[in-house]
Amino acid sequence: ALGSSYTFDTRDLAQFPRQGIFLNTDLLFKGLTINDINYHILSIDYRHYTPVYNDLIAKWRTYTRITGGKSIPYYDFSYLGFGQTVRGHSNKEREGNHLILGGVELAYPIFKDWQISFDIPYIPKELLSYRVALYLQFFGESGATFYRNSKITPDSFDTGFGFGFTLLVLPYNLARLEIAFNEKFKGELILDVGISF
Repeated sequence: ALGSSYTFDTRDLAQFPRQGIFLNTDLLFKGLTINDINYHILSIDYRHYTPVYNDLIAKWRTYTRITGGKSIPYYDFSYLGFGQTVRGHSNKEREGNHLILGGVELAYPIFKDWQISFDIPYIPKELLSYRVALYLQFFGESGATFYRNSKITPDSFDTGFGFGFTLLVLPYNLARLEIAFNEKFKGELILDVGISF
């Protein structure tokens, strides 16, 4: 395999960005005609974060993964429902040669920058100081997988939307509790750690 990667990152805080841009591109060539294997994978992940009004944060993301070559093995297909998911369809798995995904989210603090610290003997104070915040967010996203030469229609996409809460405990991590709905308004409860994107 032979590949190259490029990352551009101006986010103010990787754990929970309020402004900035994140761009990552990966191009990987596999096989290089050895044993008649020769295909490539291109993935592009673009995320944009911007303050809108006062403390309201808007963010959006586009992600695509494209495979090319005469024969793509199943293990290198593009999948929705594993690393990349559409909230509202978290338990649904789809596969194809290519994947496209997009989403938007608005976040507003219920409270932010609440400092908590503890004093325990023999433990450095830096390990016992936390910045806590709670955000309310609304989101919508849509994604599809498809095979080469297949037609893309609105029915090709899984779409979800919903709202939730994000609890930040920085500098360590954050937890999310979300309620998401699919196109048929069937709901699901999501408990997760880390940012959605």
